[in-house]
Amino acid sequence: MTKNFYITLFILTLCIFWPGDNLSAQTVLSLTEDVCVGSTRSYRVVGLENSTIHWTLTGGGQIVGSADALAFSETTVFNAGRGVYESIIQIQWNGTDEVVTLKATEESVNGCTSSELTLDVTKHALPIGTLTSSDADNVICAGDNVIFTATGGVNYNFKVDANSVQNGPSATYATTALTSGQIVTVEVTNGSGCFVTYAGISTTVNALPVPNLSGMATVCEGATGIIYTTEAGMSNYGWNVSEGGTITSGGGVNDNTATVTWNTAGPQSVDVNYENANGCTGNSATVYNVTVIDAADKTLTINGGPVCEFEDGVLTIVNSEMNVTYKALIGATQVGLGIGNGVDLDILISSASLSLGPNNITITAEKNGCLHTMDNSATIVVNALPKTNDIEHN
Repeated sequence: MTKNFYITLFILTLCIFWPGDNLSAQTVLSLTEDVCVGSTRSYRVVGLENSTIHWTLTGGGQIVGSADALAFSETTVFNAGRGVYESIIQIQWNGTDEVVTLKATEESVNGCTSSELTLDVTKHALPIGTLTSSDADNVICAGDNVIFTATGGVNYNFKVDANSVQNGPSATYATTALTSGQIVTVEVTNGSGCFVTYAGISTTVNALPVPNLSGMATVCEGATGIIYTTEAGMSNYGWNVSEGGTITSGGGVNDNTATVTWNTAGPQSVDVNYENANGCTGNSATVYNVTVIDAADKTLTINGGPVCEFEDGVLTIVNSEMNVTYKALIGATQVGLGIGNGVDLDILISSASLSLGPNNITITAEKNGCLHTMDNSATIVVNALPKTNDIEHN
């Protein structure tokens, strides 16, 4: 810091007044000022043309540009702007708390010397303290709260990349808004009004992960074994499904997949979050929307009964659903078909499709493009006709 402190030296002559000397008896000034260690200030005296100004310093500083740091002499120089002859020096103040004296005398071309003009300078030490971060390694995740703490002053001007963000008596500054590489510094002022900027702290800010999620987005009600996948190699996976689904496999803190059974038709979802290699967790879980299509009720009761050989069989689906297509199968062969009507539905099974004895028949139900095998099946038992002998004549 450079500050100009100008003082005017009036000559107190001790010589015989010769014409043209322009010397006159004046009062000697004695001044004081306060400075901060480390600052540089300018000092000026006004004198006569071609006179010599002798500067001396008792210690605690350095006269800039002088071979002897504590003494300097020069001939006055005319300042056209001010219309005066003057001598200006700069002093860099160093050391510790103490009072030192700056002195100046003027010697005219005739050898007349003024009384000393003295300036008592009280030096004040700069603040001494530290700036620390609540994050030990200065590596954080985006949005993390970091608290910076400074010591050694009465006022703290915190700055981020040289821009003031908080200025006042509080010695702490908290922020969640740092971006990678930003530098936090603090200008600390002590009770003497001296200030210094502490070395800054640069923080690395790692971006938060955004998990990707893949799998079937449209499934049928009752679908099982549906696998959803996110990035491998992460940790602390957090899986969730909406109430219409159940995780049946995977979905743990170490799993990058989850296997789901979808039990309820309608809009459903699965979501996941995780912690990446930098120790950062996504700001929010990634939600994957799933549409579960309404499928036929697989639990309906199916009745079948015995028939005689060469008779057609009948299966009854109790309380069939409207517009559901029901197919009767023996093995893989379709042997009957019916469309649900909201009441009990009879499906005719041709005798040609039936064999003597028990015939196990399964039913599939198709609704909205979803095909299920019914949980219940039925058995039609075909009984053989009795055999009679030929009538004999006696």
